[in-house]
Amino acid sequence: MCSKRRGFDASHVFANLSPRIITANDDNVHEKQKRKVEVSGSAEFTVPPDRCILTIVIKNKKEQAADAKASVERRLEYIVQTLLNNGLHSCDVEVTKNLSRPTGRNLYHMEAQVDAVFTNDLQKCLSVSNLFIEKLDNCVTVLPPILKHDKQRLESTRKQACLTALANARQKALEVCRLLGQTMGRPINVTENIVREWRGSGATPSDEPPECAEPPLPTVEEVMTSGPIDVQRRVTEQSITVRVDVTAVFEIRAKLEKNK
Repeated sequence: MCSKRRGFDASHVFANLSPRIITANDDNVHEKQKRKVEVSGSAEFTVPPDRCILTIVIKNKKEQAADAKASVERRLEYIVQTLLNNGLHSCDVEVTKNLSRPTGRNLYHMEAQVDAVFTNDLQKCLSVSNLFIEKLDNCVTVLPPILKHDKQRLESTRKQACLTALANARQKALEVCRLLGQTMGRPINVTENIVREWRGSGATPSDEPPECAEPPLPTVEEVMTSGPIDVQRRVTEQSITVRVDVTAVFEIRAKLEKNK
């Protein structure tokens, strides 16, 4: 899913225009005497979870270890091949196997777990999940996906929000100077005032810790009772909104005195 850029709130614009006319010889004029325009800008981006981890667990019990392993292996081979046929690479599929024999029992317990990572494709993840539930028997448990954010993409969104806020501030300064018949010069100072992050569409910035840490993984009871509608709800709840507010000060270029 793509990042959604939201419109930013209107900001106050401050300008200090000195009536003094600066000549071409006033190159070393003191910084405080220079005419300048100060503006603020903001930008806000919402990033939904882009990584879906689908977990499939296969279990079987047999009197012979070879029989238990063969039973699980047949289902495991079908699951892995189906995942690869749906566009996943081998590096996106992790398989864990375990053979045990509980004390006091004459049965071998064979278990296998498959963790498949889908990137930016929740619908395909749910489609494959539905296919496994339909085609496989009770020896296989398909858990609803766990939703997470790619750390690099989240960091890239933070940088994009900062640069967009600065671009908005610069555009405001240009419009102010144009309205007043002035020419905007070089930037004098840029300050990143506030960077806020929060989760969920109904949340407020104060509801989240500064780092906006990943939420805890769902419990077994939550996983077993959730479905596609619940997954869509969790996408909204776990979406991260990044807002950046900046202040920028630009110099107003000097006008030369007209020859009398």
